[in-house]
Amino acid sequence: MVRGEVASIEELRNIQKRSWGFLIPSFHRHFVLMALLDYIPVGSAYLNPRNGNLNFGIHVIQIHWRRVGSRILREALILTKEMKLGRVSLVRVLGRSKSADEKAPSF
Repeated sequence: MVRGEVASIEELRNIQKRSWGFLIPSFHRHFVLMALLDYIPVGSAYLNPRNGNLNFGIHVIQIHWRRVGSRILREALILTKEMKLGRVSLVRVLGRSKSADEKAPSF
């Protein structure tokens, strides 16, 4: 991950569609964290600067699961400390995928 890189909405849309199947975020209200592998976007998260919540979860293209999400979370923790927010929160809606639902709480 490189701080200060600007991601295109199309790159973010591709990650989230391959993770969730659709795109929700309003980019002007969030700090967008993006994970790159060999300069290719493979993961993202949307940090709410008012409360430290990772709105809409952490998104990682499925073939990179278990490798990228933890790094995004660590970077979010660093950012929230710099912004003096005190904590990061993340909401996971269960019920979409039994396999992912079993792994999500331990993440």
